[in-house]
Amino acid sequence: MPDSNISNILFVCSGNTCRSPMAEGIAKYLLTKNNIHDIIINSCGTLQAGNTPPSENAVKVCAENGIDISSYLSKQINEKLVNDADLILTMESGHKRFIQKVFANSLNKTYLLTEYISDVASFDIPDPIGASLEVYSRVFMLIRRNVERIINNLTGIR
Repeated sequence: MPDSNISNILFVCSGNTCRSPMAEGIAKYLLTKNNIHDIIINSCGTLQAGNTPPSENAVKVCAENGIDISSYLSKQINEKLVNDADLILTMESGHKRFIQKVFANSLNKTYLLTEYISDVASFDIPDPIGASLEVYSRVFMLIRRNVERIINNLTGIR
């Protein structure tokens, strides 16, 4: 599955205020830290919402890990984001099915985050919206582990 020609990655969750902004922040952090500037990272949500800041706990858990997503504003998925992406990584299997149904050209580039590079069974990343900082921290670590594996695989970072 991994493809070294990937230059635009789109992370997708429901409202684009927790999981996908955390994934975007993690990916951008890793790329910047390793002086890689030729991969575009975006995120969006499947729900009818936009221009909403990330949840307070998403901002906090990212900040605790040296990542600033405080100025992020949510985006709703659209044709341009899907068309521009070489790889679409969703937080839940329902997001993947929705995208593949609505956007015809997404079939061969949309994966569940945990299935893209995995040697174990894939699973949905739980939605922490409204949960405690501890829950957000656990979700952050799940996302980070998978994003690190993907970025490392695509870029050769070790």
